Amino acid sequence: MILDDAIYVELVIRELGDEIELYEEFCLFRTAEENRRKEKGLDPHVEREEWLTDKRAALHARMRKRRGKRSGSGSWRLHW
Repeated sequence: MILDDAIYVELVIRELGDEIELYEEFCLFRTAEENRRKEKGLDPHVEREEWLTDKRAALHARMRKRRGKRSGSGSWRLHW
């Protein structure tokens, strides 16, 4: 049973690898953008939702593109 669980964990990590990587990129972007705005003397929360929404949209587009490449290359997908 423990081996089965370990295999599932490995499969899930592989499947979500791109999403995890892009989420980390988003977090780094958010911090860097807030710091950049502070350094310029700007309030980092003004228009925050707009620039975060733009970044989220770009990263979601990259996720969809990567998923399309993976599914088109004959790789497996998890189905629950």
